[in-house]
Amino acid sequence: GTSVGVVDTYYPGTLSRLESTRVRVRAGQDTTASDLTLMAVRLLRVAGMVVGARDAGTSVRAMVGLHRDDGGMSTSVDPQGRFTFMPHPPGTYRLTARLISDNRESTLEYASQSITLTDADITDLVITMKPTVTLAGRVTFDGGTAPTVAPGSLTIRIDTGQRDRPSQLTVAPARVGEDLTFTL
Repeated sequence: GTSVGVVDTYYPGTLSRLESTRVRVRAGQDTTASDLTLMAVRLLRVAGMVVGARDAGTSVRAMVGLHRDDGGMSTSVDPQGRFTFMPHPPGTYRLTARLISDNRESTLEYASQSITLTDADITDLVITMKPTVTLAGRVTFDGGTAPTVAPGSLTIRIDTGQRDRPSQLTVAPARVGEDLTFTL
C-alpha cells in the first residue's frame, strides 16, 4: 500500500531547509508570519540488491546506508544480498554499501551513489561494490636519523578530513613495523 506521512516543513511551507525563510520572534512578541501548514507527502520505499565485487553474490556482513544531510539509517542485507528501507520522504539521498571484515574493523568492499526520490518507489536498485585499495608505505623523518620505534608503539590511520560528515568507510589503523613500513 501507499504510505503517507507528515514531514519536516519549513516556513513558508516548503520541504527544503534551503528554500526556507527565517522568522525571528522574541518572547512576548507577535509576528506577521502567516500560519505554517504541515505537509503530508507520499513516503517512498527504497529496495534493491547489493552485489559483491569478488563474486556474483554478497555476504550477510554487508551493510547498506541511506543518508541525507540531516541523518539517515542503515540496514543489513539478507543472504541473497537484498535490502529494503522503511518509506522515506522525497529528496536526494546518498546510498552506501559496505562489506566489513570479520573483526568489524575494516571495510573490504564499498559502493556509494546518489539517488533522488520523487514520486515513485525505487525497488530495483542494484549496487555493485568495489574492493577497497591497499596503501603501503614507509615512515621517513626529515633532517636526521630515524628514532628507534618500539614494536607496536606507532600506528598510521586514515582521516577523511570531513569532520561534519562522518564517513561510512572504516579503515583499521595500521601498525608501523620496526623497519618503519606499514600497510593499510
